[in-house]
Amino acid sequence: MKEAKQERGGRVNRVNSLINQIVASEFIRSSDSILNELTITYVDTSIDMKKTTVYISSLKNESKVINHSLMKNRSKVQKKIAEELMMKYTPKLIFEIDPFTTQSEKINEILNNISDE
Repeated sequence: MKEAKQERGGRVNRVNSLINQIVASEFIRSSDSILNELTITYVDTSIDMKKTTVYISSLKNESKVINHSLMKNRSKVQKKIAEELMMKYTPKLIFEIDPFTTQSEKINEILNNISDE
């Protein structure tokens, strides 16, 4: 029974890796300059393979612009994943800005304020 869980987890990890590569290459190839500047920090596919959350970070802190650009290009990236992954069903893509990036910026700001005092 333990081996079955490892195989399933292994498959999810392989799918995460492939989706990471596909999405990153689509961001680089995109004509949208906002997507060109994004970094994928983490990919998390559900165990049932129905949805994938791609966590994004950016040096620019313009979450509204980034979210708009991601939603505008989501269907193109989704289509590319469907073409390249050999799976019965393609996981639905969900983009989120990585909360760790935002939290680390706040921590840095607090530390800078402390060192200034």
